[in-house]
Amino acid sequence: MDMTYTQMEEALSLYLGNRYSADDWKESQDALFSGDGDDNLALRNLCAVKAKHIPSASASSDSSVADGPSSARVQSSRKPAKLKNPYLDLAAEEDDDEEEDDHNHNGPSGSWKVTSLPGSSLAARFATAIDNITHRFETTQRSVTDYIATHLRKKCFIVKVSAWIPGQLYVVADSPKTIADSLPSLLYLTVKQYVCISDEEREEVEHSYCKLPSLAWVRIKHGKYKGDIAQVFDSNLPNDVIAVLVPPRDFPYSMPPRSRSLLDRSHLPNRNTVSNITHGGKNVGYKYKGEKYYMGLLLHSFHRDRLEHVVCPHADDIQLHLQPRWEQSFLKRTMVVFSMQFLHVTSTGHIIQMVDDVFRLCQDVLKEEASVEVSKYYLDCHPLSHTLQARLPMQQLFKPPPDVESIQIGDYIEVLFGEHIGKCGIVRWLPKGADSLWFQDGTLNFPVPISFIRRTHLPHLQTLQYTKDRGYNVKPGDVVRVVRGSEYLMKGVVQSVNFPKACLTLLSDIDHLLVDVLIPFVAKVCNANFDSFKKEIGQEVFIIGGDCKGYQATLYSVASETCTIAMHGQQHIKIELKDVATRYRMRLNGSILEGTDMLSFCEMQRRSYLAAQPRSVTPLPKKVPSSVAITGTSTSTSMWTTWTSSPNDQTGNPLPGVNPNSLTTESNPWTVNAEDTLDSIDAQMEKAKEGPLAWLMKKEFSSKLNTHHVMLKVSPSFMGGRLHNWFVSTACPDLFLGLNGPAPNGCVAVFCSLNSAGAAIQHYHIPVTDLSPAPPRKKNNSALFWMGVIAVPFVM
Repeated sequence: MDMTYTQMEEALSLYLGNRYSADDWKESQDALFSGDGDDNLALRNLCAVKAKHIPSASASSDSSVADGPSSARVQSSRKPAKLKNPYLDLAAEEDDDEEEDDHNHNGPSGSWKVTSLPGSSLAARFATAIDNITHRFETTQRSVTDYIATHLRKKCFIVKVSAWIPGQLYVVADSPKTIADSLPSLLYLTVKQYVCISDEEREEVEHSYCKLPSLAWVRIKHGKYKGDIAQVFDSNLPNDVIAVLVPPRDFPYSMPPRSRSLLDRSHLPNRNTVSNITHGGKNVGYKYKGEKYYMGLLLHSFHRDRLEHVVCPHADDIQLHLQPRWEQSFLKRTMVVFSMQFLHVTSTGHIIQMVDDVFRLCQDVLKEEASVEVSKYYLDCHPLSHTLQARLPMQQLFKPPPDVESIQIGDYIEVLFGEHIGKCGIVRWLPKGADSLWFQDGTLNFPVPISFIRRTHLPHLQTLQYTKDRGYNVKPGDVVRVVRGSEYLMKGVVQSVNFPKACLTLLSDIDHLLVDVLIPFVAKVCNANFDSFKKEIGQEVFIIGGDCKGYQATLYSVASETCTIAMHGQQHIKIELKDVATRYRMRLNGSILEGTDMLSFCEMQRRSYLAAQPRSVTPLPKKVPSSVAITGTSTSTSMWTTWTSSPNDQTGNPLPGVNPNSLTTESNPWTVNAEDTLDSIDAQMEKAKEGPLAWLMKKEFSSKLNTHHVMLKVSPSFMGGRLHNWFVSTACPDLFLGLNGPAPNGCVAVFCSLNSAGAAIQHYHIPVTDLSPAPPRKKNNSALFWMGVIAVPFVM
């Protein structure tokens, strides 16, 4: 028999219903599974249990005949002792006895002759049930439903066996006739009715029978394991049966009632009755009394309808699954998904543990025992959660890098050998790859080999140091000074911080360039001054994060971590500083937008303006090509049937001395003729039409200038020469979008300051054909080189 111990319990529970008691049937079940593979021994033990509770017919008759006369007289005073039988309804017998007592009090005394009908007593019904179990154990029987389902599946039908109504099948077909024609005559007669179900019932059936993945969590809905969380082991079994791993509730050894634990191999006997289960050459479980255990978890089969798919179970519900670590990668992903439920976009926290690629985070509002696990790659995809914060978390997302042991510019050194022995000073110059350096002692600089010196101490004690409680105390907007390294003595404002690499990007005060510096090489001058954004109060700002991302709003107040804004026609709301940016692509927490964030911001700005209505413009007359104007044929259908030259024509001819008739002949490639001259004129006109900055309109070049203002010169043809000899700067970060809105096609958004307007900044949209590169005007101007020549200067 292929039925397991647990399946036998479920079968009895379904058959008996509320009358089933696990304690009453335990002795019979133990006897049935006591053979350890010997079926004859198991049947003998089962028959012994039967004989224990149901005496044989001869013994019963003998005892009744011998005790008949004497017992009849005693029944009125006391009840005979009853043999305790867990399979008989004793409550019903007691009621019957009470009724008999009532009859004995009212009727005549004496014994009644009772005829016992075979099979009518509870004892006989129990004996019949045992015989049926024995018969099913010895001979395998299959129901007609299974035969029909198997046959239809072979005919390529989609068949589902109903878990609610016995003998009912769900078959996908175009008509009942198609199903009937596919059945043989014997099975055809067994089908009683064909019913077309409704769409609602079909959806319920499909939902209940949806295929589970091979690695998934399910909740058991019925039976002894109701409410338990199980792990899917095999979802490809026939007849919609799913094999799962679940912590056992019954143990083959003594355990307290309702115990929940894994099966302990040490409590099982060391005999041949226990066999090992191997997987991939490793021992992963054992088999005992027909049950299989994988790392202490019971392998159990359920119908698909009795299982409910659980996407992310609670960690407490799968605590026993986490102990054996079966399918360790699946369990790890489950814990990561469960931990992510407690994180939101605006959540902050600090790192308390790192294991491989998983970081354990402790949120600020929770205690350390309420930590959550997050994948490192999730945090890498959301750098704003740890690089742009007005208040730093308790600990950053990395381990501190090792100290740089090499000599750097700014270090204090002492000379140990050579002519400058005993001198001390600060390293001022250290050529890359060289074996010597220059240091300053007092007012003099001396060269010395690197092998002759040693570093005494670092330049400043106030350099940013890593601490376990606060990490690196630096954030965008802080003013720092470089006190060590190749950028020695550089001062600037922090634009962004890369904590995993322990470096930051600052905007230099000298040349306004963005420079990357290691965090331990800088010292903080002052913290970020958020008062500088108060001038933006009352101005338009852009919401670039949170639930209101993409909207334009008015700024009303700025605090240390949040600001108050109001979208047009809406009430005032508070939002974090990092989620709001000004029109100059700077967040209100002091950091500058970069990369994809900056491109998204530019697109958001463009969409905030309404496109101008197209105007109807009279088209220019079609230009006739010069070759057509000069070349003519005698067969032309136009009114110029012949071509003759006159003195007046020669006067207006741009090529005097050239005979027009000679143009029709085959030209000599080694001589310059009229066609070559006209092609050169057309090329010069086309080049003049595009202008010297045609390349600036291409996206691959314009997108590289989102952090610079390009300096350009305006031609006299624009606005009647009003801006002639003036230098204009392109808008930033998008040179096609200014305060006047998006620039028309072929134009660039620029601004300049005019004396006639009281030095006020004016904004224009100028065609690129009216712009040309401006020469460098002062020292430290940067220039953009294109194709080997200076294309255009630009400033930060």
